[in-house]
Amino acid sequence: MSVLILETSTSSAKALLYDEIKGIVSTKIIPYNKEKNSIAMQDCDDVCRSVLEAGRQIAFSQDVEAIALCGTWHSIVVCDRSMKPVSPSYSWAYTDSMPEIANIRKDHRLTLDLYHRTGCMVHSTYGFYTLMHLKNSGMEFRDKLFASQAGYIFYTMTGERVESSSTMAGTSLLNVHSKQYDPFILSMLGLDAEQFGRLVTYRDTFPLLKNIADALGVKPGIPVVPAYPDGAMNQVGSGALEYGIMTMSVGTSAALRFTVDKPMIPEEPSTWCYVGVDSWVSGAAISGAGSCVDWLRRSVFNGNMSFKTLESAAASQESTPVFLPFVFGERSPGWQDDRLGGFFDVRPQHDYGSMYRGLLEGICFNLRQCYSLLTSIAGEPKEIRLSGGIINSPFWTQMLSDVLGRELYVSRFDQASSLGSVALALFALGKLAKLSDFKVDSYTKVLPRESQEYKNKYERYLYWYNLTR
Repeated sequence: MSVLILETSTSSAKALLYDEIKGIVSTKIIPYNKEKNSIAMQDCDDVCRSVLEAGRQIAFSQDVEAIALCGTWHSIVVCDRSMKPVSPSYSWAYTDSMPEIANIRKDHRLTLDLYHRTGCMVHSTYGFYTLMHLKNSGMEFRDKLFASQAGYIFYTMTGERVESSSTMAGTSLLNVHSKQYDPFILSMLGLDAEQFGRLVTYRDTFPLLKNIADALGVKPGIPVVPAYPDGAMNQVGSGALEYGIMTMSVGTSAALRFTVDKPMIPEEPSTWCYVGVDSWVSGAAISGAGSCVDWLRRSVFNGNMSFKTLESAAASQESTPVFLPFVFGERSPGWQDDRLGGFFDVRPQHDYGSMYRGLLEGICFNLRQCYSLLTSIAGEPKEIRLSGGIINSPFWTQMLSDVLGRELYVSRFDQASSLGSVALALFALGKLAKLSDFKVDSYTKVLPRESQEYKNKYERYLYWYNLTR
């Protein structure tokens, strides 16, 4: 008996086939067509085709008994009344709402009210502000419906217009305390809750449509679990549903998270807090992680150097420029949508290896800022579990451990969010009594090395960070 996981990120479609006895059977990743998709905007139907194709390639004619969906925590799609998209899917990287953001931030009382209602900063990351910008740009909303990207895919697969509360918590449209759409926030857009998907949980499954079943090569009518966000699934897949275990995922973007039993919202805006699976998740996040790595390889090095070549050159470098990883704007800790990134303290001797190492260091330093911020509120974790594309690079993983000064428990599988979705699918089939019964993958421990060099470099990073605020 197998379950199929379909996951959509900002850069690729992913599928995972999991057998109850054997574990992970196969995986498939299909990068999005770059002519139709960017980090900030994706073509909904192209993304849907990609994830279904990824699923077909590993699930066709297999004994799949359930499907679970996973998506990003921050996306919004505008559809007509027949649920046909009339906009791209806007992600956390879409920053055109900066004028609306700046206007709201002038009103400190309103800024605080929105933060305490939603657990979300007033920032372009969130779909609420994207919709505000679209409305101000002339888009008519009266005859429109709205969905997350993964919610749209779920509708395509089941014909049901539903969303998990956890996914919608990442739009800043949800009241983090009631776990319902916030009437005041909807009124700011002139919208009704009925224009969004009905809120459900992983306990509510819906049957797979025959045409999609035929496309995947599986049985029609099998249960499909509503889409949950990758950050919430990371907590499940990393075995971090108990307080005190921090997860850190570093992929296209990066985040640090704690599971908490009630909303954890500081008086002054700093960290975020969203609805999780059965509780809440408090954390900090950055936009510039793998996205900055891809930017450097593609735009500066013209895509001509492999990761192996770059890492080999970087490993021998000691002198590096300072890199501020805000090429795609800043989330934590400063939440400046329009902040610029780049290199500082560049010297004549700095070559591509120096720049690559400096970029990786800058991302680690930004994560250290987030770590300091989050632990000042939630306390030090007893354990940090690392996942995401970073674990494919022992060099970068060791660097992160050294910069944080903390041991890291590194998963053997880089897609912890997909494993979290496996738990939801098994629960839907009655194979788990509770999600915490899911057996997570084993971990390799990476120990930090004492490094005065990184301490000095972090001081240089903070100097340029503060000087360019």
